[in-house]
Amino acid sequence: MGDLQCAARFFLVAEGPSGQAEAHLRRERVAALVGDPAGATADLAEALTAGRMEVRADLVDAEALVGVLSTLADSYRGESVVVVAGGEVIDASLSKAVQPLPPRALAPGEVARVDVDADGWALRSWAGEPV
Repeated sequence: MGDLQCAARFFLVAEGPSGQAEAHLRRERVAALVGDPAGATADLAEALTAGRMEVRADLVDAEALVGVLSTLADSYRGESVVVVAGGEVIDASLSKAVQPLPPRALAPGEVARVDVDADGWALRSWAGEPV
């Protein structure tokens, strides 16, 4: 039997210029932005969430990102959360947690969507394209 609650929707943004990500995410109702407060991340938080941002400096490796997303999934059921991390960290974490695997590395500023619920992780889009 499937999970009866809505999945948390995570939009994973590879660190870099945020213009492409901002354009892609403007149509979404973003409940929170999670990431390091530096540079483009702070600009993206201001554009998407009126500056509401959860500062996380621990998104430096795949294990940390998987753990953070798993924890946040319970708090944001049915909502969208933007998470900004290094592209290589995103690639490594998703290769551990989803099937099918991402088709290629995310370039800076590109976005992947992952839904997380009690049934697991589901990769929905990669670099703006459905998978």
